[in-house]
Amino acid sequence: MERLVDYSRYMLETGMSNAFPLRGAITFGDVIWHPKVTFGEAIARAYELANAQNWIGTLCAAPLPHIDLLWDSGKIVYYAPQMKQGPMSYMPVVSWQIPTFEELLKNTSGDGLTNPNDVMPWHHMNIIDNTILFSVFLKRLKDIDEKNKPRKIDRSKVYYFSSTHMLDSDKSNFADAKKIVHDPTVPRYPIVPR
Repeated sequence: MERLVDYSRYMLETGMSNAFPLRGAITFGDVIWHPKVTFGEAIARAYELANAQNWIGTLCAAPLPHIDLLWDSGKIVYYAPQMKQGPMSYMPVVSWQIPTFEELLKNTSGDGLTNPNDVMPWHHMNIIDNTILFSVFLKRLKDIDEKNKPRKIDRSKVYYFSSTHMLDSDKSNFADAKKIVHDPTVPRYPIVPR
C-alpha cells in the first residue's frame, strides 16, 4: 500500500512539474488481468472517483488494506476533496508537494493545455483554487504538528468542517482550534455515492 501511495505522490508531483495535472483514486478489489485488457469493479470505481473530483489530487476509497499504517507518515491525510457534485465526504487522500498558485496557473495553462490567447474558464480556476485549499490544509497540519511537539497528534482525527472553516480557524493552537473529531460511530471511510 505504501509503495502505491508513494507512486501516486510521485505521479502528482512529476505531472505538475511537466504541465500534466492529474487526479486519481486508489481502490481495492477484484481485478481480472488479461494480456490486452484489464477490468474489474476496483478499476471501474477508481475511474468513477477520479472523474468525480474537482481538484488536482488522489483520494483513497474504502476498504484499503494497511492504510491505517500510513496516517502518521504524512503520506495520507483525512480530507474532504472537492468533488464536482454530491455530498461532502471525508476520506484518506494522498499528501503531496503542491506548487504555488503561480506555478499551478502556469503549469495548467500552457504547453498545449490551452491556446496562448485563451481566457481562463471558471471551472479551470476552481480546480486550481481547490488544489490550493488542500495545500493550505497541509500547511495547517504541519503547524499543528509543530505547535504540539513532542506530543503526538492523531492526524486521522484532525479535520475541518469545510475549507472556509479551515481558513477561519485559529491555526496556531491545536487545543483551541475549531475542529471536528472523528465520530467512531460513523464509518471511517465514508463512501461517495456513484
